[in-house]
Formats: sequence, structure tokens, C-alpha cells
Amino acid sequence: MQIADANGDLTNITANTVFASNLNVTGDFVKVTQSAGASGSQPALTINQETSGDILQLQRSGAAKVTVLENGNLGIGTAAPQSALHVIGSARVDGNALIGDSATGDAHTVLGSASVTYSGTSAALTVNQQGTGKLFEVQDAGTARMTIIDGGFVGIGTAVPQSALHVIGSATVSSNLVVSGNITATGLLTASNLRVDNLRVDNIINNIYRTL
Repeated sequence: MQIADANGDLTNITANTVFASNLNVTGDFVKVTQSAGASGSQPALTINQETSGDILQLQRSGAAKVTVLENGNLGIGTAAPQSALHVIGSARVDGNALIGDSATGDAHTVLGSASVTYSGTSAALTVNQQGTGKLFEVQDAGTARMTIIDGGFVGIGTAVPQSALHVIGSATVSSNLVVSGNITATGLLTASNLRVDNLRVDNIINNIYRTL
């Protein structure tokens, strides 16, 4: 069913109108205007799908660009969105983006690479853990390689660090290492150049090797 005036424009529908058949509007554009004096706070446009078809689809030359499925999933760049919002292509957010409904919301997964670019003076990336779980973890094939647990302990090679810095494996320091407290070695200590201002040895159990 087509409704148009002599100029081909659909106009002058000023009250509630029910179309019992298909409505096909052909023209340059369709405009819906809700007058400022309209009573109540009803939406300017309501689409009520009572069957199993898509609620809404916007097309360009017959190709779907925006689709709202029967279950409410919104697809941009796809006619078959698999989640509440499914975007195929690039997306841009110029303001703040909030993911999740609370500090204890679901986990969020990024399938692909991610980068943060920031030219301001604040932190480029802030992780604020408000529970008791880990603050941060880097995994390789599901195995934790670096972990920061609740409280700030950092583990490299371990997911359960027992001190501020806990390394399981070798460590290389190419510059100076300054330690303001005690150094405790439970294994072999080898140094090509070693300067000791004050040395206290309570018990010598194994040999101490010094290579000059």
C-alpha cells in the first residue's frame, strides 16, 4: 500500500494512524517530527514487531547496514548480530566508554590486538581493582607470565608472588643494582666483579665463589 499526495510526498498524518497492510514510502526522504506541544513523553517513532522477523533494518542499495533482530540484538555492518551490539568494521568513541554495569561485572575479552594512545598528562592506562582478585596478569597460551596480585606484589614466572618482586627464573641487570636492605642468597652466588663494604657471614655451608 502506498500513501502519497499529488507531489509524491507522504504528509498530513496528524493523529494516530494504523496501517493494516504494508507501507511503502518512495521519495527523497522520510521525516518524523514530534511537535513541541505533544502531550506526554512518548517516543517520536515506535516500531512494534509482533512476529518473528527483524524489528528494523536500514539498507543501502539493498545491502543491510543496520539491523535490529527480533531479540533486540543490534548489528552494524552485519545483518546477523551475535550479541547485544555486534559491529563489523571500525568503531570510534570520542567520550568515555563504560563496559560492565558494576565493579563486579562480567569479564571482557578482546579478540585481537589492542593499543592505547594518549598524549595527556594522566596515566595512559589505569587498572582499578576494587575486589580481592588479581590486578593484572599477562598470559602466554593460558600460562601466567607476569602477575600483579591484590596488594601490589609483582610476580614474573609465578602467579603467586610472595614479595614485592618475585622472579622465578633468571634475571639480568645491565646497569647498577641498588639494594638498601639485606640480600639473602639460598643458592650459588657468582659475581665477576663484586664490591662489599661490609660483609657478615654467620655460617659457611657451601663454597663461595668469586671470579676476578
